[in-house]
Amino acid sequence: MGQFKDESQDKAGTKYLFLAADSKLKAENDIKKYKKAKNLKENIDKIQRDYRAYMASKDMLDSQLGTATYLIDKLALRVGNEKGEDEADTVGCCSLRVEHIKVEENNKITLDFLGKDSMRYHQTIEVDPLAHKAIQRFVKGKKDTDDLFNLINASRLNDYLKA
Repeated sequence: MGQFKDESQDKAGTKYLFLAADSKLKAENDIKKYKKAKNLKENIDKIQRDYRAYMASKDMLDSQLGTATYLIDKLALRVGNEKGEDEADTVGCCSLRVEHIKVEENNKITLDFLGKDSMRYHQTIEVDPLAHKAIQRFVKGKKDTDDLFNLINASRLNDYLKA
């Protein structure tokens, strides 16, 4: 019984190997993920209080960090990152542009973008009034092609989430 499952090569000729389901390394990684999820569950109330306080901040950087974290928590968005010219225009939270969001009345927003694996995300949802107010602030005076969260990127948000 092998430790690795051989997968095909990509266009660049890089060969990928994936751990078999019964691999000791895979089991160890699964245990780490379980422990992280358990820790998250035990601390979610504090995390939500923290990002709500950040959302309400007058400091634009803090407000963007809090609002992005809120969207990730409530909508299960991925953090996202910069894409190269040759990659599909898929979007995560940090790479949302003004064109991807429409601020509606009654604390609603409409999101429309291509997510992971080029799956379209198109939903109108009611958000926390703090998030709604913050998002209105973020889009004000920006062009459609401007980043919604212009002061943060995936690395900055990940650093905040790790703290």
